[in-house]
Amino acid sequence: MIWFFTVFLSALLASICSQTSIPNNEGANESEVPFEDILESFQEILSLRSTLEKKIRRPNAIDIDDFSSNRNFDLDLETQRLEQEVTIFEHIAAATNMYDLSEEKRNELIEKLNEVPKFREIVRKCKKALPSPQCDSSSLYRTLDGSCNNLKHPRWGSLFSCHERLLPANYKGVSEIVDAANGEPLPHPRTLSLHFSDDIKLPTVNISQMFPFFGQLLAHDVVRTPPSTSGGRTLDCCLLDELQHPQCISLTYSSDDPYYSQFNFTCQNIIRHIPCPTCSFEKRKLINQATAFIDCSFLYGINEWEANRLREFDGTGKLRTQRGNLMPQISPTSRDLNCISGYEKYCFQSGDSRGNQHLMLASLQNLFLREHNRIATEMKVLNPHWDGETIYQETRKLVGAIMQCIVYKEFLPLLLGPTRMSEFDLWLNNSQYDPTVQPEMLSEFNTASYRLHSTLNTVVYENETSSSIIKLRDTYAIQKPIHENSFGSFLKGASKLPGHKYGRHHVEDVTKYLYKRPINDFGRDIQTINIYRGRDHGVQPYIKLLAYCSNNEINVTTFENLNQVMEPENVELLKQNYKDVADIDLIVGLQMEYNNGISVVPPTAACINAIQFKFLKDGDRFFFTHTGLPTSYSKEKIEAIYNASLSKLICDNTKVTEMQMNALLTPSEENPVMPCSSFPEIDLCLWKSEPEHHE
Repeated sequence: MIWFFTVFLSALLASICSQTSIPNNEGANESEVPFEDILESFQEILSLRSTLEKKIRRPNAIDIDDFSSNRNFDLDLETQRLEQEVTIFEHIAAATNMYDLSEEKRNELIEKLNEVPKFREIVRKCKKALPSPQCDSSSLYRTLDGSCNNLKHPRWGSLFSCHERLLPANYKGVSEIVDAANGEPLPHPRTLSLHFSDDIKLPTVNISQMFPFFGQLLAHDVVRTPPSTSGGRTLDCCLLDELQHPQCISLTYSSDDPYYSQFNFTCQNIIRHIPCPTCSFEKRKLINQATAFIDCSFLYGINEWEANRLREFDGTGKLRTQRGNLMPQISPTSRDLNCISGYEKYCFQSGDSRGNQHLMLASLQNLFLREHNRIATEMKVLNPHWDGETIYQETRKLVGAIMQCIVYKEFLPLLLGPTRMSEFDLWLNNSQYDPTVQPEMLSEFNTASYRLHSTLNTVVYENETSSSIIKLRDTYAIQKPIHENSFGSFLKGASKLPGHKYGRHHVEDVTKYLYKRPINDFGRDIQTINIYRGRDHGVQPYIKLLAYCSNNEINVTTFENLNQVMEPENVELLKQNYKDVADIDLIVGLQMEYNNGISVVPPTAACINAIQFKFLKDGDRFFFTHTGLPTSYSKEKIEAIYNASLSKLICDNTKVTEMQMNALLTPSEENPVMPCSSFPEIDLCLWKSEPEHHE
């Protein structure tokens, strides 16, 4: 019953506040509030709760988001510390019913708090937890943690920056998940998943299975939103309601669930994501445990500790490898939930904590590792006077530029379509850095518009001839095939196999078997998780984003209004499952929209995604097409980088001898298979420099 006492103590602050005179909308009682007593009581609560939590950590509880490998404990400890800072502000806001007040009264309340010395100390401590970094404006290279990209706002886009939003947060109070329009709970995500996400396979005409795999690699490069913890250990959210941690989301399955009931599986451990410390009473934002820039942080890491364990320090500027010219092996004692016990010798260290999540993701990360080492080798030959640090930094900068080129030249035109590419000026050409653009990740993007699981096929090809297949469900946490077979075969196979059309239909590999282990009979349901995450992040419902992206030309007030953007069948499904059109979850609505086939995702999702990638291009001082800066590449180098392609990477770093022009599209007359020798190269001679001579 320890959790009962913890929850009771957390409620004590609310009890104290209820006995004081908080200003209300009617302005009934304006007497002074004893904030000193409130804050002192609250700090006692935090201290006691911390002590109690240490006694009840649950080492066997696993959160769906906590499939993390190669844990960076310095990073985890820093994240836990920041989580404590934001907790204070959220509890004060909740206890004082701050968001039930009018804006005027809320501002009055905050002004009174700011007069209290103890509160000012809390604010000072919070701001000190995230100090503004000292920047070297002359540096030609990115920092590992993304800081100092914007010299006036050094923390924009960096590690531990906050997710932003296109529309205001949709929470009850400061951070509670909202109810439906009629005041009842929103429909259960599992019910919605069962009704919408049937296993109907709709192969695309030309998008390859490589598209969603590369899309996931890109996602891992720019965003990671960690779950809350109890002193660094995973919370157990399948306890009785009265014993649950406030950061838990109750996700229970009914005893007659058509799938999980046969396994007596009645609860999935879902933990709310860690809020971001804004040191203010803003509604909850979420923290990003990655850099928001396309910088290949999945390869290089996001702090010095990660980077150093992945590097060779032998003057070559290379990254470490193990047998087979693959990423280094994880420690046998590593707590890696993506690595099956007993198979640690097959699992990889990488710059991202999700590197061993599945076979194809690990294959792509190994591909970029080899590209770094291939380029570093050539840089050393061209510039024997360079030291290892210069080779490493120049190669890291170029590999990041290659990743950006593939994203904006090959991936985004398919995701968004040519109209959105032109509308948001996303085509690759000489560009200018805009220091007024804040390059943060959008919650609408992270939780809805960029969720591409519906485009996955059920299998991956094990070799180039497509004569052998592996079920997608059997690739989770399995890296042994990479050691037994060239991962180039898996990459080429994925580029030949059609993906599926974006929409509400999902294959069972992600709705029944997600993260399934060989010893288990079942896995998780991604659509249930996705719907819950949108609510956890406080994103506005679908109709609000539909209006936003149509410049308010499409304003939906009834289900019938949706017929202008959806098939009648989908409108009817929504009507059967939601009581009010204003309740439709963003991700659900996006997946129901008409898609004209010009882009992978339909119009509203394309709008959100285009805005996100506009931010990531214009707000990145180191984006490779930006000119006129000390960090800029020359015109000749930029044009050389335009030759980069995913197919060329596969050709250069595997045993594959031929590829189609664009690996994200299946082979066709418009996308012919060519010998690897036919692909244009990046002329690395442009990076040759003369040694400096000192008199």
